[in-house]
Amino acid sequence: MATGAAAFLKRVTPDWAKEMSRPAFRSIGRASVDLRALPDFLIIGTKRGGTTSMLKYLQRHPDILPMWPGVENAKKTHFFDQNYHRGQRWYRSHFPTDLQRRRVRRATGVWPITGEAAPYYMFHPLVLGRVVETIPSVKVIVLLRNPVDRIWSHYHERVNAGAEQLGFREALDA
Repeated sequence: MATGAAAFLKRVTPDWAKEMSRPAFRSIGRASVDLRALPDFLIIGTKRGGTTSMLKYLQRHPDILPMWPGVENAKKTHFFDQNYHRGQRWYRSHFPTDLQRRRVRRATGVWPITGEAAPYYMFHPLVLGRVVETIPSVKVIVLLRNPVDRIWSHYHERVNAGAEQLGFREALDA
């Protein structure tokens, strides 16, 4: 969760400026990849199942760092499902540096952890093997939601986005 100066900059920076700065942040991440660790945890689940909320709740804790850069509030890389071909160095570029972690440890006395929330990791057939190969000691948090509540939430998300024109029953039947 972005705090202090980072939160202020995120609030006042126009969207177009954020988009223009994204390639620069990614370049910095790639240039410093040898100083970055892999994530300590993965949150997986279902669409509209609470993975984003869980990550936000966890990141309120001072010993849990967001993905890098924190001002983007990124939650996933899609590495293990869509971007595996980019390689582990690309994946590492999205996480905090050891220097950032040491700073937090000096302040709190605890080595901080970091992770990502990627609901689709739960369903892709190659994800499990890729995760075990890349970060075998990673902790996996699995979130499940009452299926009726989940489908109702998903339906309303699609209606609000203008992607669903049918009523709820008609959409289910379709």
